[in-house]
Amino acid sequence: MNQQTSFDFIGAELSGSTRLLYEWIQSGSMLSASAFADYLFRYLTEQGYEANRYGNHIWMMAPGFDTRKKTLLLATHCIFDKHSNPIDLPKETICNQRIYGPYAGAWGGCLASLLQAYLELCREQEPYNLIFAALTEEQERDEADDFVTTLPTIDFCIIAQATGMQLIKGEKGYAYLHGICRENGEQDAIMQCAEDICRLQREDFTPGQLGNCSLEMQQINGNSHTASYDFHWEYNECHTAQEWCEKQAEENYHSSFEVREDWHPCICLDNHPLLNATTIKQTQQHEPIGHSLLGKLSCPGVKIGPGGTIAHSIGVADVDNAAHFYKEWLHNINW
Repeated sequence: MNQQTSFDFIGAELSGSTRLLYEWIQSGSMLSASAFADYLFRYLTEQGYEANRYGNHIWMMAPGFDTRKKTLLLATHCIFDKHSNPIDLPKETICNQRIYGPYAGAWGGCLASLLQAYLELCREQEPYNLIFAALTEEQERDEADDFVTTLPTIDFCIIAQATGMQLIKGEKGYAYLHGICRENGEQDAIMQCAEDICRLQREDFTPGQLGNCSLEMQQINGNSHTASYDFHWEYNECHTAQEWCEKQAEENYHSSFEVREDWHPCICLDNHPLLNATTIKQTQQHEPIGHSLLGKLSCPGVKIGPGGTIAHSIGVADVDNAAHFYKEWLHNINW
Protein backbone atom coordinates (compact mmCIF):
# COMPACT_ATOMS: atom_id res chain seq x y z
CA MET A 1 0.00 0.00 0.00
CA ASN A 2 1.42 3.39 -0.90
CA GLN A 3 0.88 6.67 0.87
CA GLN A 4 -2.02 7.81 -1.31
CA THR A 5 -4.94 8.76 0.93
CA SER A 6 -7.68 10.09 -1.31
CA PHE A 7 -11.25 9.09 -0.44
CA ASP A 8 -11.51 7.02 -3.65
CA PHE A 9 -8.43 5.05 -2.69
CA ILE A 10 -9.65 4.51 0.85
CA GLY A 11 -13.06 3.40 -0.33
CA ALA A 12 -11.52 0.90 -2.72
CA GLU A 13 -8.98 -0.57 -0.33
CA LEU A 14 -10.35 -0.60 3.22
CA SER A 15 -12.46 -3.40 4.64
CA GLY A 16 -15.33 -2.90 7.08
CA SER A 17 -13.23 -2.83 10.26
CA THR A 18 -10.37 -0.68 8.96
CA ARG A 19 -12.87 1.64 7.26
CA LEU A 20 -14.57 2.13 10.65
CA LEU A 21 -11.29 3.06 12.34
CA TYR A 22 -10.29 5.33 9.46
CA GLU A 23 -13.60 7.20 9.58
CA TRP A 24 -13.41 7.61 13.36
CA ILE A 25 -9.95 9.16 13.10
CA GLN A 26 -10.95 11.39 10.18
CA SER A 27 -13.97 12.65 12.14
CA GLY A 28 -11.70 14.16 14.80
CA SER A 29 -13.86 12.60 17.53
CA MET A 30 -11.17 10.44 19.16
CA LEU A 31 -9.93 13.22 21.42
CA SER A 32 -12.30 12.91 24.39
CA ALA A 33 -14.71 10.35 25.82
CA SER A 34 -17.81 12.48 25.36
CA ALA A 35 -16.94 13.52 21.78
CA PHE A 36 -16.28 9.95 20.73
CA ALA A 37 -19.41 8.64 22.47
CA ASP A 38 -21.45 11.31 20.66
CA TYR A 39 -19.97 10.31 17.32
CA LEU A 40 -20.26 6.53 17.81
CA PHE A 41 -23.87 6.72 19.04
CA ARG A 42 -24.85 8.99 16.14
CA TYR A 43 -23.05 6.80 13.61
CA LEU A 44 -24.75 3.59 14.78
CA THR A 45 -28.24 5.07 14.93
CA GLU A 46 -27.84 6.67 11.50
CA GLN A 47 -26.87 3.25 10.16
CA GLY A 48 -30.15 1.89 11.50
CA TYR A 49 -28.87 0.04 14.56
CA GLU A 50 -30.71 0.24 17.88
CA ALA A 51 -27.91 1.65 20.02
CA ASN A 52 -28.24 2.50 23.70
CA ARG A 53 -26.28 5.07 25.65
CA TYR A 54 -25.51 5.24 29.36
CA GLY A 55 -23.30 8.24 30.08
CA ASN A 56 -20.48 7.81 27.59
CA HIS A 57 -20.97 4.05 27.32
CA ILE A 58 -22.53 2.73 24.12
CA TRP A 59 -24.10 -0.71 23.92
CA MET A 60 -26.29 -2.79 21.63
CA MET A 61 -28.18 -6.05 21.90
CA ALA A 62 -28.48 -8.40 18.94
CA PRO A 63 -32.05 -9.06 17.75
CA GLY A 64 -33.91 -12.08 19.12
CA PHE A 65 -32.77 -11.90 22.75
CA ASP A 66 -34.01 -15.02 24.58
CA THR A 67 -33.72 -15.40 28.37
CA ARG A 68 -33.46 -19.17 27.90
CA LYS A 69 -30.14 -18.76 26.08
CA LYS A 70 -26.76 -17.88 27.53
CA THR A 71 -25.48 -14.37 26.93
CA LEU A 72 -22.10 -13.39 25.51
CA LEU A 73 -20.79 -9.85 25.98
CA LEU A 74 -18.27 -8.36 23.52
CA ALA A 75 -16.71 -5.28 25.08
CA THR A 76 -13.90 -2.78 24.64
CA HIS A 77 -12.64 -0.33 27.25
CA CYS A 78 -11.86 2.98 25.51
CA ILE A 79 -9.74 5.01 27.92
CA PHE A 80 -8.90 8.61 27.04
CA ASP A 81 -5.66 9.71 28.71
CA LYS A 82 -5.12 13.46 28.69
CA HIS A 83 -1.40 12.84 29.31
CA SER A 84 -1.03 10.65 26.21
CA ASN A 85 -1.84 12.90 23.28
CA PRO A 86 -0.22 11.71 20.04
CA ILE A 87 2.70 13.70 18.69
CA ASP A 88 4.69 13.56 15.46
CA LEU A 89 2.10 11.49 13.61
CA PRO A 90 2.33 11.36 9.80
CA LYS A 91 0.08 13.80 7.95
CA GLU A 92 -1.57 10.83 6.24
CA THR A 93 -3.97 8.73 8.30
CA ILE A 94 -2.77 5.68 6.36
CA CYS A 95 0.93 5.32 5.62
CA ASN A 96 3.01 2.24 4.87
CA GLN A 97 0.16 -0.16 5.60
CA ARG A 98 -0.51 1.33 9.03
CA ILE A 99 -3.35 3.50 10.33
CA TYR A 100 -2.25 6.50 12.40
CA GLY A 101 -4.45 8.37 14.83
CA PRO A 102 -5.28 8.90 18.51
CA TYR A 103 -5.47 5.55 20.36
CA ALA A 104 -5.44 3.59 17.09
CA GLY A 105 -3.14 0.97 18.58
CA ALA A 106 -4.23 1.30 22.20
CA TRP A 107 -7.91 0.45 21.65
CA GLY A 108 -9.11 1.87 18.32
CA GLY A 109 -8.19 -1.23 16.34
CA CYS A 110 -9.70 -3.45 19.03
CA LEU A 111 -13.00 -1.57 18.99
CA ALA A 112 -13.24 -1.44 15.20
CA SER A 113 -12.52 -5.16 14.73
CA LEU A 114 -14.86 -6.23 17.54
CA LEU A 115 -17.70 -3.97 16.35
CA GLN A 116 -17.35 -5.25 12.78
CA ALA A 117 -17.50 -8.85 14.01
CA TYR A 118 -20.54 -8.06 16.14
CA LEU A 119 -22.40 -6.46 13.23
CA GLU A 120 -21.69 -9.50 11.05
CA LEU A 121 -22.70 -11.97 13.78
CA CYS A 122 -25.96 -10.06 14.25
CA ARG A 123 -26.96 -11.03 10.73
CA GLU A 124 -26.86 -14.70 11.71
CA GLN A 125 -29.16 -16.54 14.09
CA GLU A 126 -26.58 -17.49 16.71
CA PRO A 127 -27.46 -20.05 19.41
CA TYR A 128 -26.71 -17.50 22.15
CA ASN A 129 -27.59 -13.92 23.04
CA LEU A 130 -25.05 -11.32 21.95
CA ILE A 131 -24.36 -7.89 23.44
CA PHE A 132 -21.78 -5.32 22.34
CA ALA A 133 -20.47 -2.56 24.62
CA ALA A 134 -17.96 0.26 24.16
CA LEU A 135 -17.06 1.57 27.62
CA THR A 136 -15.82 5.06 26.89
CA GLU A 137 -14.37 7.10 29.74
CA GLU A 138 -11.63 9.43 30.80
CA GLN A 139 -8.59 8.02 32.56
CA GLU A 140 -8.91 7.70 36.35
CA ARG A 141 -12.70 7.77 36.19
CA ASP A 142 -14.49 4.51 36.90
CA GLU A 143 -18.03 4.81 35.61
CA ALA A 144 -18.74 1.13 34.99
CA ASP A 145 -20.52 0.43 38.30
CA ASP A 146 -23.91 1.82 37.35
CA PHE A 147 -23.60 0.84 33.71
CA VAL A 148 -23.33 -2.90 34.33
CA THR A 149 -26.60 -2.81 36.26
CA THR A 150 -28.35 -1.95 33.00
CA LEU A 151 -27.17 -5.19 31.38
CA PRO A 152 -28.86 -8.58 31.62
CA THR A 153 -26.97 -11.45 33.28
CA ILE A 154 -23.74 -12.09 31.35
CA ASP A 155 -22.45 -15.67 31.13
CA PHE A 156 -19.15 -14.94 29.38
CA CYS A 157 -17.27 -11.80 28.41
CA ILE A 158 -14.74 -11.30 25.62
CA ILE A 159 -12.85 -8.05 26.05
CA ALA A 160 -11.06 -6.67 23.00
CA GLN A 161 -7.89 -5.34 24.57
CA ALA A 162 -4.56 -4.80 22.83
CA THR A 163 -2.70 -8.05 23.57
CA GLY A 164 -1.09 -8.60 20.18
CA MET A 165 -3.79 -11.24 19.60
CA GLN A 166 -2.61 -13.39 22.49
CA LEU A 167 -5.61 -14.86 24.27
CA ILE A 168 -5.30 -14.15 27.97
CA LYS A 169 -7.63 -15.90 30.37
CA GLY A 170 -8.22 -15.22 34.02
CA GLU A 171 -9.07 -18.22 36.14
CA LYS A 172 -8.33 -17.27 39.72
CA GLY A 173 -9.12 -14.43 42.06
CA TYR A 174 -7.09 -11.25 41.98
CA ALA A 175 -7.18 -8.04 43.93
CA TYR A 176 -5.79 -4.72 42.74
CA LEU A 177 -4.59 -3.18 45.98
CA HIS A 178 -3.51 0.38 46.67
CA GLY A 179 -1.08 1.20 49.48
CA ILE A 180 -0.76 4.76 50.80
CA CYS A 181 2.00 6.07 53.06
CA ARG A 182 1.96 9.68 54.31
CA GLU A 183 5.07 11.23 55.85
CA ASN A 184 6.43 14.73 56.39
CA GLY A 185 9.44 14.25 54.15
CA GLU A 186 9.60 12.87 50.61
CA GLN A 187 12.53 10.61 51.46
CA ASP A 188 10.76 9.33 54.57
CA ALA A 189 7.62 8.51 52.60
CA ILE A 190 9.59 6.57 49.99
CA MET A 191 11.61 4.67 52.62
CA GLN A 192 8.53 3.74 54.63
CA CYS A 193 6.80 2.56 51.47
CA ALA A 194 9.81 0.47 50.48
CA GLU A 195 9.91 -1.05 53.98
CA ASP A 196 6.23 -2.00 53.76
CA ILE A 197 6.62 -3.51 50.28
CA CYS A 198 9.58 -5.62 51.41
CA ARG A 199 7.62 -6.81 54.43
CA LEU A 200 4.62 -7.70 52.27
CA GLN A 201 6.83 -9.71 49.96
CA ARG A 202 8.69 -11.37 52.81
CA GLU A 203 5.97 -12.12 55.36
CA ASP A 204 2.44 -11.77 54.02
CA PHE A 205 2.62 -13.40 50.62
CA THR A 206 3.99 -16.61 49.21
CA PRO A 207 6.28 -16.34 46.17
CA GLY A 208 4.32 -15.50 43.04
CA GLN A 209 1.28 -14.11 44.87
CA LEU A 210 2.35 -10.48 44.87
CA GLY A 211 2.79 -8.85 41.47
CA ASN A 212 5.09 -5.99 40.55
CA CYS A 213 4.53 -2.73 42.40
CA SER A 214 4.34 0.70 40.83
CA LEU A 215 5.35 3.58 43.12
CA GLU A 216 4.11 7.16 42.84
CA MET A 217 5.01 10.28 44.85
CA GLN A 218 2.79 13.28 45.48
CA GLN A 219 3.46 16.42 47.52
CA ILE A 220 0.25 17.43 49.29
CA ASN A 221 1.23 20.80 50.73
CA GLY A 222 4.31 22.14 52.41
CA ASN A 223 6.51 19.26 53.53
CA SER A 224 3.73 16.66 53.54
CA HIS A 225 4.22 13.88 50.99
CA THR A 226 2.22 10.85 49.98
CA ALA A 227 3.86 7.79 48.50
CA SER A 228 1.44 5.30 47.00
CA TYR A 229 1.86 1.97 45.31
CA ASP A 230 -0.36 -0.49 43.50
CA PHE A 231 0.02 -4.22 43.19
CA HIS A 232 -1.91 -7.26 42.02
CA TRP A 233 -2.46 -10.04 44.50
CA GLU A 234 -3.62 -13.58 43.82
CA TYR A 235 -5.77 -14.69 46.72
CA ASN A 236 -7.97 -17.66 47.56
CA GLU A 237 -11.45 -18.49 48.79
CA CYS A 238 -10.52 -18.24 52.46
CA HIS A 239 -10.68 -14.48 52.69
CA THR A 240 -11.46 -11.43 50.60
CA ALA A 241 -9.17 -8.56 49.73
CA GLN A 242 -11.26 -6.20 51.86
CA GLU A 243 -10.88 -8.44 54.89
CA TRP A 244 -7.13 -8.45 54.37
CA CYS A 245 -7.04 -4.64 54.17
CA GLU A 246 -8.97 -4.33 57.41
CA LYS A 247 -6.61 -6.73 59.14
CA GLN A 248 -3.54 -4.69 58.17
CA ALA A 249 -4.64 -1.84 60.43
CA GLU A 250 -3.62 -4.11 63.30
CA GLU A 251 -0.29 -5.15 61.79
CA ASN A 252 1.76 -1.98 62.36
CA TYR A 253 2.31 -1.13 58.70
CA HIS A 254 3.25 2.43 57.82
CA SER A 255 0.83 2.27 54.92
CA SER A 256 -2.92 2.13 54.80
CA PHE A 257 -4.47 -0.12 52.17
CA GLU A 258 -7.58 0.02 50.04
CA VAL A 259 -9.03 -2.18 47.33
CA ARG A 260 -8.97 -0.54 43.91
CA GLU A 261 -10.37 -3.64 42.23
CA ASP A 262 -11.46 -6.96 43.69
CA TRP A 263 -12.12 -9.67 41.11
CA HIS A 264 -14.24 -12.60 42.23
CA PRO A 265 -12.16 -15.70 42.95
CA CYS A 266 -12.01 -19.18 41.51
CA ILE A 267 -13.64 -18.78 38.11
CA CYS A 268 -12.25 -21.79 36.26
CA LEU A 269 -12.11 -21.87 32.47
CA ASP A 270 -10.78 -25.41 32.04
CA ASN A 271 -12.48 -27.03 29.04
CA HIS A 272 -14.82 -24.09 28.55
CA PRO A 273 -16.61 -24.55 25.18
CA LEU A 274 -15.78 -21.03 24.02
CA LEU A 275 -12.08 -21.62 24.58
CA ASN A 276 -12.16 -25.12 23.14
CA ALA A 277 -13.56 -23.61 19.95
CA THR A 278 -10.34 -21.73 19.20
CA THR A 279 -6.87 -23.10 18.49
CA ILE A 280 -5.12 -19.84 19.39
CA LYS A 281 -2.52 -20.15 22.12
CA GLN A 282 -3.90 -19.34 25.57
CA THR A 283 -2.00 -17.59 28.32
CA GLN A 284 -2.92 -17.14 31.97
CA GLN A 285 -1.87 -13.81 33.42
CA HIS A 286 -2.01 -12.89 37.06
CA GLU A 287 -3.96 -9.69 36.70
CA PRO A 288 -7.58 -8.54 36.54
CA ILE A 289 -8.69 -8.51 32.91
CA GLY A 290 -10.63 -5.77 31.22
CA HIS A 291 -9.86 -3.25 33.96
CA SER A 292 -12.91 -2.88 36.18
CA LEU A 293 -15.51 -4.37 33.86
CA LEU A 294 -15.04 -8.09 34.37
CA GLY A 295 -14.80 -7.80 38.14
CA LYS A 296 -18.10 -5.97 38.27
CA LEU A 297 -19.79 -8.51 36.02
CA SER A 298 -18.62 -11.46 38.13
CA CYS A 299 -18.48 -13.74 35.10
CA PRO A 300 -15.66 -15.67 33.43
CA GLY A 301 -13.96 -14.07 30.49
CA VAL A 302 -10.90 -13.49 28.38
CA LYS A 303 -9.17 -10.62 26.69
CA ILE A 304 -7.70 -10.64 23.19
CA GLY A 305 -7.21 -7.95 20.60
CA PRO A 306 -4.86 -6.41 18.01
CA GLY A 307 -2.26 -3.77 18.77
CA GLY A 308 -0.56 -3.02 22.04
CA THR A 309 3.03 -1.95 21.41
CA ILE A 310 2.35 1.44 19.77
CA ALA A 311 -0.51 3.50 21.18
CA HIS A 312 -1.33 5.68 18.18
CA SER A 313 -0.89 3.41 15.17
CA ILE A 314 -1.80 -0.12 14.11
CA GLY A 315 -1.32 -2.29 11.04
CA VAL A 316 -4.19 -2.37 8.56
CA ALA A 317 -3.86 -6.16 8.31
CA ASP A 318 -3.91 -6.49 12.12
CA VAL A 319 -7.36 -4.88 12.33
CA ASP A 320 -8.73 -6.92 9.43
CA ASN A 321 -7.36 -10.19 10.77
CA ALA A 322 -8.76 -9.55 14.24
CA ALA A 323 -12.26 -8.92 12.89
CA HIS A 324 -12.05 -12.16 10.88
CA PHE A 325 -10.80 -14.05 13.94
CA TYR A 326 -13.67 -12.89 16.18
CA LYS A 327 -16.26 -13.75 13.53
CA GLU A 328 -14.86 -17.21 12.74
CA TRP A 329 -14.37 -18.03 16.41
CA LEU A 330 -17.85 -17.09 17.59
CA HIS A 331 -20.03 -18.11 14.67
CA ASN A 332 -22.47 -20.89 15.57
CA ILE A 333 -20.86 -21.88 18.90
CA ASN A 334 -23.04 -23.90 21.26
CA TRP A 335 -22.33 -23.72 24.95
